[in-house]
Amino acid sequence: MKNILLLSFLVGQLILAGSSANAERSKALASPQEACSFDGTICDFYCYKANELGCAKDTYLLQFGQKYCRRYIRNSSKFSDRVQAVLAKIRSCLVDRLENQRGLTCVDAEVVGMHSHVSCYVDSGFCGLAKMDQFQIFWLANELIFNENVRHEMGQVDQLCSKKKE
Repeated sequence: MKNILLLSFLVGQLILAGSSANAERSKALASPQEACSFDGTICDFYCYKANELGCAKDTYLLQFGQKYCRRYIRNSSKFSDRVQAVLAKIRSCLVDRLENQRGLTCVDAEVVGMHSHVSCYVDSGFCGLAKMDQFQIFWLANELIFNENVRHEMGQVDQLCSKKKE
């Protein structure tokens, strides 16, 4: 009986995965609502947006946006008031970019979100911070150094900051 239920479930998943409209939703069994825990910070935006769009729990909004937003808030006491102010501006900028993107989907949220990092960091005063502060900010997400997109974005931020100081 268990095998029949499992087989039925797997067939159902394959059918859903084959449908382009449902492919994204079939990636995760739990809804974004189940994956969300609201904490009253700006980071709640990512849960609200994931719920609004019907995104799977393993998509950018929850697995990157919310995760790292919360990590930086949790660790804010490690930074000076000036650095905390820059980080708050960066968070607001990233949320605003996603919030103001017309026709945003679960798939393009990652593209919009990732591409927003460079200008949000540069425009929010990141380049004016001491190199050690910049390093500590990047270090909080150190496991992302293996992510090619993140390395590319970090490199662009570094290049633009270097140009600003010339």
